[in-house]
Amino acid sequence: MYVIIVNKYFINYFIETSCLQPILFDIGWKRDGCAMIESLTPLLLTLKVAGLATLLAFFAGVAFAFLTARFRFPGRELLDAVLTLPLVLPPTVLGYYLIVLV
Repeated sequence: MYVIIVNKYFINYFIETSCLQPILFDIGWKRDGCAMIESLTPLLLTLKVAGLATLLAFFAGVAFAFLTARFRFPGRELLDAVLTLPLVLPPTVLGYYLIVLV
């Protein structure tokens, strides 16, 4: 339900501020300035951050997987538990523990 509401508001905002409005809806949309670039800036920033985070997680994951699969060292089980923790706990719980820890 929350996702549907957010998407509804985002789509309405995008339609109201974009250059893609048909002339039949509003004649003055060109006068108001084309807000297409301003409305796409958060989306492009989100895609950049998501792409960089995915690349970082991929390379870090492959490195840690190689490290834990090939070598035996003290603290290996602890490292495995720390790396498995985000899969087990929800992000809100991890965020809360980070706040409490700091």
